[in-house]
Amino acid sequence: MFSYKPVLLLLFSLFSLCIANLPDYRDASLLNSTRTLFGRVEISNPTVPVAPLTTNIFSIGSASTAGGCYSQTETIDDWLQEVVKLHNAVTKAYANSYDDAGSRLLFTAWMSIQWVYEYGEYDREFSSESLWEKTGERLAAVSQLLNGGGLVDSLTSAAPWIFCGDAFASKVPWDQPAKDRNGVEIAKEEDETGTITDYWTLGSLLPTLAAQSINVAYYIDALKSYMVESKPALCDPNVGPYAVTSRRSYTSTVQSVSIGTHDRFAYFCPRTFDPTGQAKPSDLHSVSSLSTSITLIGQDLDRLLPLSATLYHELFHITDSDESTRDPFYNLGAASSASLAGNSDVINNPESYVYLAMAAYVYQNPPAGADATLYLEAGLPQKATDAIKNAGQV
Repeated sequence: MFSYKPVLLLLFSLFSLCIANLPDYRDASLLNSTRTLFGRVEISNPTVPVAPLTTNIFSIGSASTAGGCYSQTETIDDWLQEVVKLHNAVTKAYANSYDDAGSRLLFTAWMSIQWVYEYGEYDREFSSESLWEKTGERLAAVSQLLNGGGLVDSLTSAAPWIFCGDAFASKVPWDQPAKDRNGVEIAKEEDETGTITDYWTLGSLLPTLAAQSINVAYYIDALKSYMVESKPALCDPNVGPYAVTSRRSYTSTVQSVSIGTHDRFAYFCPRTFDPTGQAKPSDLHSVSSLSTSITLIGQDLDRLLPLSATLYHELFHITDSDESTRDPFYNLGAASSASLAGNSDVINNPESYVYLAMAAYVYQNPPAGADATLYLEAGLPQKATDAIKNAGQV
């Protein structure tokens, strides 16, 4: 009978030689965006060393800009200080996940990442690799913005806009003359003297949107562009939105005619700044500061979220170059249940990143003399050492 041993030994030797000559996947020189060999994902330049000023990363207009954030600059500057602390906590947990059991449990609880112990170390299960990679990309995009690098795949070199309130946009009828990128009404026909006799209407350039009775057109003077929403008021006090990120603008269906366009931007309604003092009060994202949040450890995770959490939430919408983020799991129970069920939509759910970042910050910053706390399933607090032991991790 023919023996396979020499062949197997030769193949094993060749395989060992190849492996021995492969570079270390943790070598920083291998980083390319968020990808490295074997699907291992790192975040390129994850740390935000200094909190940016609002005007360093956003366009806010001047004191005369309708709905601009000029008067709220100091408040947003303060929020950015906290946002950076939250973001650095979650990127640190991401980087430490190979070696720190608490970090692994956080990503399991909030991003549905599953781990396996093989060859003396923890690694992600193969089924979690794509989730891990996408999570890294989302975090990296936020890091880029906070570090002053702008948006990925931006339509413009300008910093993304933010507005405060809804005065930045005014309702316009569909039969109104449409305006170009300079804010000038677009002529359709002229007589022999050059006098304009007809204009392109907004409805004629966006006929599909105009045909749906639920759609309302808004004109944004600061951007010289239009947005279309299915609601009669952007910051309706009876509905109670905190903030909204608008997606890229629609383009004219008439190829020879162009209307003003815009990239992603966010607007913050009054509830963002005062959640409990509105017509429809809310105690979510309502803790006055991140330092106060730490004093509330022991309550459910969503009761710890500071005012700045709304800004952090919107950063994941603003930096979404795929425009795939929605808000399918906003409340704590829904976000936790989705992750436990292995729902991959959690990686496109900004509030999941808010919960993850808050939980990471609490875990890494226990009060003096106190045990570290892990917020895992259902957003309930657990002593970190107990949670790690119960999970069978080290």
